[in-house]
Amino acid sequence: MRRKSEQLSQQLTKTKAELQEEKEINKCLRENQVAWQSKLKDVETRLLELQETKDKEIKDLQEQIRDLMFYLDAKEKIGSSSAEMQLQLQEGTIVVGNPGPSGTPTQKQRRRKNR
Repeated sequence: MRRKSEQLSQQLTKTKAELQEEKEINKCLRENQVAWQSKLKDVETRLLELQETKDKEIKDLQEQIRDLMFYLDAKEKIGSSSAEMQLQLQEGTIVVGNPGPSGTPTQKQRRRKNR
């Protein structure tokens, strides 16, 4: 009986030690998981920032290409025009007029029309 009791006591001590070890491993795994989740969040945020920057750069480059194509097209047309036309273009001026009234009537004007 005493021997059985000692065996059970040793087994209990061993099981307690294993339980404590498992608890420590579990704690480390949880801390590791939190750290990796934080890193993932940081990486996702950085990725979004990089995507926005890339999209802005692409848009800017597309606008530059459009402007360059417009310039090259205009240069080609001017180059193929007559000497008299080229002289007129060089001496010409551009006048920008004031914009007219907006095309959409205000709410007050719409009410009067509906009556």
